[in-house]
Amino acid sequence: MHQYQKLVAESFEVLLDADKSVDDVRSFFAKNYTQWVDGKSLDYDGFFQHVAALKEVIASAYVEFIEFMVEGDTAADIHDVFVTKKNGEMLHVRVIAFFTFENNQITSVREMTYLLKGNESDHDLGSRT
Repeated sequence: MHQYQKLVAESFEVLLDADKSVDDVRSFFAKNYTQWVDGKSLDYDGFFQHVAALKEVIASAYVEFIEFMVEGDTAADIHDVFVTKKNGEMLHVRVIAFFTFENNQITSVREMTYLLKGNESDHDLGSRT
């Protein structure tokens, strides 16, 4: 596994772990981090508002990588996220993402998400704040 895929995988593990706090996620992301997802832009602080929003609704979740390609300090991937919400509902989301890295941290993500299974009201889970 490439070091960047390992970094992304570890960040997902911490982010999606109900026992980990929002602050536990911060070390994976540069202070100048930006994210664009489904037409919505988030800066560092906005992203951590998003992480807090996820932690409010997710009971458990895991990620399966379908593809992961690296060139220089950029990676592209397709991954699926399988979520069980605290209310028992289940989601399956497909994500296509481009990452940039610097100093072993994620500096930006540009992604599009598609809800494959679940309630349509959760289509914004990838950018909800």
